[in-house]
Amino acid sequence: TLGGSDGSNSSHGGLEARHIKSLLHLLESTEDSSVQEQILVTLGNSAAFSVNQDIIRNLGGLSLIGKMLSVPITDVKQKALNAFNNLSMNTKNQEELKIYITNVCEEVEASSVNSKLQLASLRFLTNISVTDDYHYMMSSFIPTFLHLLFEGIERTQVQQLPVSRLGNFKTCGLQLPEFSSQHSPQVLKLPSLETLAFTY
Repeated sequence: TLGGSDGSNSSHGGLEARHIKSLLHLLESTEDSSVQEQILVTLGNSAAFSVNQDIIRNLGGLSLIGKMLSVPITDVKQKALNAFNNLSMNTKNQEELKIYITNVCEEVEASSVNSKLQLASLRFLTNISVTDDYHYMMSSFIPTFLHLLFEGIERTQVQQLPVSRLGNFKTCGLQLPEFSSQHSPQVLKLPSLETLAFTY
């Protein structure tokens, strides 16, 4: 259910807080996938502004958008993940969004290689793995990430920033799977994190 007032009547990106609240109410009540997609796109665009990231969280919007990940329609899930991409740039939002990490990792595994859904999933994981707070939740999926480094197109490889931070996984006391050692020559040839960041 939606939360109360966010304490502000204004927002950025052309939307006021009351507009965001109305969109969240509609998202909660509609079962029309085309309407869901339009709302998620609008919320995702508005979440490019930090003030809106807070407003959406304070109105209970993170859990409502999260519910869209369970909708059995690829385009809806993709739009929800696109919204999460902007929302996950906020530290307080990350604390709530961490409950979706395993689900999103499983989506990466199940999605077609290089698909829009997979790329959206990887972008979310990239954003939320900026710090090492949630790396432990992704450790069992490292073989999947590494596989995509070798099998995916360049755009997919660029999204493997969680993999490019494998050194951070090690500092957390996590053991990398044998997969990485089996492909050590290729791993050594992978572009650095800085290179990936500039080519994105």
